[in-house]
Amino acid sequence: MRPLEECTERPAVTEFLVEDVESQVIFRNPNGHAVEKVKVDDCVFGPGDGKRCDYLVNVHFTDKSYLIELKGSDIYAAYEQLRQTQAILAAYLKRKRLWIISHSGIPHYTTSKEEIIEQARIDEKTHLIIKRSPYTHTL
Repeated sequence: MRPLEECTERPAVTEFLVEDVESQVIFRNPNGHAVEKVKVDDCVFGPGDGKRCDYLVNVHFTDKSYLIELKGSDIYAAYEQLRQTQAILAAYLKRKRLWIISHSGIPHYTTSKEEIIEQARIDEKTHLIIKRSPYTHTL
């Protein structure tokens, strides 16, 4: 695990993007809050460190951390990546935690989307958002 600081950007803009080949999330920051955008997968964690989510976004003013997974269609794999990342990076996360899964394909569910969201709320004490890419979120 590399230090988070080495993988952190501080975008001083009213809109910024987190993306990979499969998906993207556009963050709107109309009030210009101080933000840290951390590339988790392939920077903080390398290929031998297991599956982790793609990004962490910390917003100091609102005391919120967003863990973001950009996926094709495997919502359960995304959920597990978010869960593992939250456990490992707990010391770096703000008090309020939100997970975002942005998917580009048709998501596969064996239980309903609402059940997965409820599981995150109960088991992980977090709010989970599952949206088709591109997803726009206002901080």
